[in-house]
Amino acid sequence: MKSFQKLLLAAGVWSIAICAAAHGLHLSVDVRADHVRIAGAYENGTPLAGATVAIFAPQREEPYQEGRTDPAGRFAFIPDAGGRWRIRLDDSSGHVLERQVDIPAAGSPAASGPAAPPSPAANFHTFGLLVGVGLLAGISALAFWRTSTSK
Repeated sequence: MKSFQKLLLAAGVWSIAICAAAHGLHLSVDVRADHVRIAGAYENGTPLAGATVAIFAPQREEPYQEGRTDPAGRFAFIPDAGGRWRIRLDDSSGHVLERQVDIPAAGSPAASGPAAPPSPAANFHTFGLLVGVGLLAGISALAFWRTSTSK
């Protein structure tokens, strides 16, 4: 009976890990020649709608710009200089993401196109698939072990 309790405990821990992973934040940044677009989402692909955004210019402690993401989790700003900018997203429920982004000076060839960010939903589904396969393998191993020791 204690083995079954351990199995339930392990399944519970895995369930908590899956739920926690679903609420991680993902940020994609698209640096253009004249502006920067960001898109925030939870790891499961749900847009980070209405999140507080703070943009910090290089070597500045006060925000350069503040606002909120739109319903699709997007926000844009126009940097006034090149350098390492800091972007902070806060969903007001305990999830905060802060990232530094190198923005080239205006007119630089590096500031001419978008980066293709990975899909946050694809990352979550891959993780979920791996956890599910691992959980099934663990349950199967425990079942085989239990039947082999009961003989």
